[in-house]
Amino acid sequence: MTGLLRSATLAAALGLAGPAAADHFTSIDLGGVNDQESCIARAQAAFDAYAATYGQAASTSRGTWTISGWDLPPLSADVTVLCVEVGGVWNAFATGHAPGEGPPADQMVEQIRDFFVSPPTGGGGSGFK
Repeated sequence: MTGLLRSATLAAALGLAGPAAADHFTSIDLGGVNDQESCIARAQAAFDAYAATYGQAASTSRGTWTISGWDLPPLSADVTVLCVEVGGVWNAFATGHAPGEGPPADQMVEQIRDFFVSPPTGGGGSGFK
């Protein structure tokens, strides 16, 4: 978890506009959000929708400004979404990690981003700029 947090914090600090990857880690900018609460809710909805595409339920845990999805299919990868305010502007970032010798988490994190930005019907639209 500490590695995920460090990678995501680094991505946020560098203001990465696109995916960045190293050793099965991927960090991506999810864009601007209105506030922390709606960001966390959107991330939960994205994890749920992503896992449901594989017929599974998302296993998640929440922090004050983060939410993590654990053992997400098909890679058994972990993804953390950070909802942070920098200079009065709220932004969301995601960092994913795929285990061992498997494929990197790039594609999976981008699919979660797609659900985050455009949730399935019923996902609502509040919380985004």
